[in-house]
Amino acid sequence: MSAAGRPAGSTALQAVPCPLCGEAPGEVVVREGGFQACRCPGCGLVFVSPRPSPDEILAIYEHDASQTAARLHIAKTRQPYALAHARFTLDLIARHRGPGDLLELGAGGGLFLDLARARGHRVAAIEPNPVLAAFLRDEAGLPCETRPLGPDSFDGARFDIVYHCNVLSHLSDPLGAVQDMGRALRPGGLLVLETGNFADVDPRYHALIARTERFQLPEHLAFFGEPSLRRLLASTGFELRALHRFSRVAEKRGPAWLGALGLRRILPRVRFSLTYRLGRVLPKRGRPQTVILVAARV
Repeated sequence: MSAAGRPAGSTALQAVPCPLCGEAPGEVVVREGGFQACRCPGCGLVFVSPRPSPDEILAIYEHDASQTAARLHIAKTRQPYALAHARFTLDLIARHRGPGDLLELGAGGGLFLDLARARGHRVAAIEPNPVLAAFLRDEAGLPCETRPLGPDSFDGARFDIVYHCNVLSHLSDPLGAVQDMGRALRPGGLLVLETGNFADVDPRYHALIARTERFQLPEHLAFFGEPSLRRLLASTGFELRALHRFSRVAEKRGPAWLGALGLRRILPRVRFSLTYRLGRVLPKRGRPQTVILVAARV
């Protein structure tokens, strides 16, 4: 990425309509790194427009200089937060169905799939980063493909569960991608995804987001809220089974709180609880939050 946030050698940015409902871009909600994200007046999705071409977007993930270098990403899987989050998500999935054929999109360092395999799931991964993909195949022993999910993925295999975390906001065509996820599932199979709900955030929290993690444009191409998530599912043949919401305000303000008490050193041990325990009960309306939804293929 260039210093301005645009892919090196990028061509002119292209204005695009809403990738969910096709409406023309509305008000600009976020400006960052030479890009802007607009709110769709039809469905409320917040999306980057204008933006790089689909090929330039894909190129971001085909080298090892995207959001997190591969080896750093792998190292993060050993941290307490990553382990607690993977176990938490697998426990949530277990409420809806037992072990089965499970595909993770954007599998990263493979921790989630490794734990899923230990619980009896038969697992597979799609990971576009070639360094991560090689690690998954050669060191973690996980079936892994680098090309986007399609009808020929894993020789046309079908799955009981498709899971992804913080992938939805990176998709240039979320509607088409979720349709592909449906086709990759057996009838009644589950789509389980986690994504940040930044589309419904009150603007007074935008500075908190920008200060703590940034909006990360254009790696993040779209931000969903609850209305747009429901519309996405209804448009792709899924029935919502559960929607879990977790405020991220405590997670974002936690470092400052703990620092004032001289306890910042304990942050790695309590970060998960700040989001998924305390965040479960804190107010969520208009606040930065992460949501986990479970939907069944109709």
